[in-house]
Amino acid sequence: MPTNISSLEIGDAFLIATPPNLEHLYIAIALLPNGKHLLVNLSTSISDRSCVLNPDPMIPFINRESYVAYRYAREYSVTEINELINMSICQIKPKFPDTVIMQIQQGGCRSTQLAKKYKQVLN
Repeated sequence: MPTNISSLEIGDAFLIATPPNLEHLYIAIALLPNGKHLLVNLSTSISDRSCVLNPDPMIPFINRESYVAYRYAREYSVTEINELINMSICQIKPKFPDTVIMQIQQGGCRSTQLAKKYKQVLN
């Protein structure tokens, strides 16, 4: 039986089965006014160079240059993440270091692909 989470925190990471390859790494980067968290995903396809993450021993699951795909940002609550976990659509991954989260947040402020309402929260 999958393990549910009791809370959602900035830096938490999840492998979520989303198209096209049913495997994207999403990272919680901000708490939104509605109580949900803003999650962004990583991609190896260049779509936005606002935040580039290189392989780093502190993040063992990044094994090649990756880009934060701000255009695919999503809002999730603890309940919604737990529903995905229970449906085996989501797997919990190790938390991202604060320094990397800060880099992702700063990239979101620069990105032309992140919705304005999310940029306001990051500022």
